[in-house]
Amino acid sequence: MVQLRCLLPGALVVLLAVAASAEVVPFDHCGQYSPDKEPHCNVHEVRVTPCPEAARNLPCVLKRGTEPSIQFDFTTENPSNEVKSQAYWKTSTDEKPLIGMDRNACNNTPCPVVENQLHLYNNTISISRKFPPRGYHVKWVMWDDNDSNFECCFIFRIKLVP
Repeated sequence: MVQLRCLLPGALVVLLAVAASAEVVPFDHCGQYSPDKEPHCNVHEVRVTPCPEAARNLPCVLKRGTEPSIQFDFTTENPSNEVKSQAYWKTSTDEKPLIGMDRNACNNTPCPVVENQLHLYNNTISISRKFPPRGYHVKWVMWDDNDSNFECCFIFRIKLVP
């Protein structure tokens, strides 16, 4: 029992350090993404780890070949049993899906999604070394796969470096 009491404060410090390392990043809601769906979703906060640049309101600088963590808190007006998500590299003329991303959002947030309850989505994405080093707008969309008028959409900025 004494050993457990000694380990508990250390474990708490580690958990707090991990939670504190995620940086809240500026983002924009993109409103309705699909013409046949209403948003009915509110993204409250987006966090990226690592992203110390967020404190200065700058794009997250991410190294190619790494796996940053993306988290966001959301509520929805409609429940959902099956939720999908996809990130896109957004340019002024096009959107390209992030290849290799797990589209089953239930692997990254507890399902079913309950209406009017705060939910946490947590995903780690692979940044390929093949992606050109430059700035990107990342569009993140999450939707109900059964057409229940549930959709979240937001955009944040990153800068890829070698």
